[in-house]
Amino acid sequence: MCQMTEESEDLATYMSELSELAFCASWMDSLEYTLWCFTRHGPGQYGLLEITTEIIAKLNALSEACGGWIWWDENADECETWVSLEKWEEMYQKEMQWEESK
Repeated sequence: MCQMTEESEDLATYMSELSELAFCASWMDSLEYTLWCFTRHGPGQYGLLEITTEIIAKLNALSEACGGWIWWDENADECETWVSLEKWEEMYQKEMQWEESK
């Protein structure tokens, strides 16, 4: 992981654990966007994993604790990177607009 606080490392670790449970991959492609979508739209299936209200609550609590979200930064030595919630919202909106335009 890139340098992060203990709180942001906790979120990154949990997100990675969910990726492992869902796909046996430490960080599935677009994991950060998919998990964020669940936090906004509710439970559902993600690979082999059922994303429950409990998982969503833990993601939200960990996000609140660190004041941000984790994304895979391919430009920073391909590592998990903390971004503020404000910045993340911008990134998420751009990604969703790009996905819709495909």
